[in-house]
Amino acid sequence: MADHMIKMSEVPKGQRYQQFKDYYRIPLICALVGVIMVISILKSTVFAPKPDAYLLVATKNDVSAEFTASVETLYTENGNDFNGDEKNLISITPVSYNPLQAKTDPEVGMAMQTKLMAVLSTAENIMQIVDDDMFEYFSEQGLIGTYSDLGKSETEFGKAPSEIIKIPLSEIGFFKGEEFIGKTDGLYMTIRPRDGSQLGENKKKIARYEEQIEAFLTICK
Repeated sequence: MADHMIKMSEVPKGQRYQQFKDYYRIPLICALVGVIMVISILKSTVFAPKPDAYLLVATKNDVSAEFTASVETLYTENGNDFNGDEKNLISITPVSYNPLQAKTDPEVGMAMQTKLMAVLSTAENIMQIVDDDMFEYFSEQGLIGTYSDLGKSETEFGKAPSEIIKIPLSEIGFFKGEEFIGKTDGLYMTIRPRDGSQLGENKKKIARYEEQIEAFLTICK
């Protein structure tokens, strides 16, 4: 004969609390934890504010959290609001790849390379901050734009349209605050070229690219 599932209504009133603790406490706690996790995931994805700009920081050595936090703060104060939510938000993706470390620690090297390839494959980050090593790597991959990629603003920097974009951060007003002292040496601002950004004839992708060019101009002019 199968065990009889005791219903709460069948338990004497004085024993119901103990019955609840014995049989329902753990399932209830698990259910509450599940609900909290779902809400947390939804808040950080579906209901999270959408960034207006996307910036890739690709260097041989790790970039400090203070650097990225300073960029986020300045963009919040001076950046563009493309999605109309009355917030100026920038998403910063830091990626490091050190060939020497990759040789001495293959597992770490593989992880670094995998992350770099995954980030580059999305073509999401049109604005790019790179050091000399990553600039050379990006150039080899055809991922460094020229002033002609700025479209109607190609002459605003006084450069030839065919010239590659490689602006030292130390020469950009956006990065001249005290918070960036000693943190911009050997770093350059550039952009991803139009023909390397998977735009095709997609109007939405083209519009997003133009927005990122506007964000680039806001930071660099």
